[in-house]
Amino acid sequence: MRPTGADRPRDVRDRRREAAEQCVEAAQRKRADFERQAEKLEAAAAACSRAIQATDATDDGPPTPPDGPPTSRRTRDAERLARLERDAAQLRAWLAAHPDDRRSAKGAVRLSNRTDPDSAKMATGKGVVQGYTAVAAVDAKAQIIVDAQAHGTGTEQELLLPVVAALVPQCTATTLITADAGYHSEANLRAGDPGPSRADRRQRHAGAG
Repeated sequence: MRPTGADRPRDVRDRRREAAEQCVEAAQRKRADFERQAEKLEAAAAACSRAIQATDATDDGPPTPPDGPPTSRRTRDAERLARLERDAAQLRAWLAAHPDDRRSAKGAVRLSNRTDPDSAKMATGKGVVQGYTAVAAVDAKAQIIVDAQAHGTGTEQELLLPVVAALVPQCTATTLITADAGYHSEANLRAGDPGPSRADRRQRHAGAG
């Protein structure tokens, strides 16, 4: 049975809420995975260090010359220990530098990764990609790009105001800035026009009736 018109908005809200909850769970799982990965690296480094110490204590072979090269096994073990400690330290540093989830203007968790934490997962016609949304401003008369930016977000709405702010030094009293419908939002309308919003006007109209 098809939902009635009154039910459709609620279904949309439910789906959006579920999607937001799934994003939060995914981000929490990712941080938990990073924590477990750091713990495994630290445990492996500790085990490697103990193995090196045990080998040194029971090695009956000729001692390594103080100024000579170490044996190949000791070289491999030392390199592995250094790599484990380095990877664990880098992961701990990343977790310490990013204690909180990145969020969009609407409060949704913005998923990224360790390699490029400023990027975001975005839905495209070719599936979900990790990247940036690019936006450019063009002078309609001169037909040249006067500003270009890239942001780690999957929505264009929150990109309008940063571009407008960047254009202020180039604007005059007669400058008209236009944008397509993809940049439409209540927040952008309020920033561009301090008058009452559509929601305010609807509320006043209902009160007047």
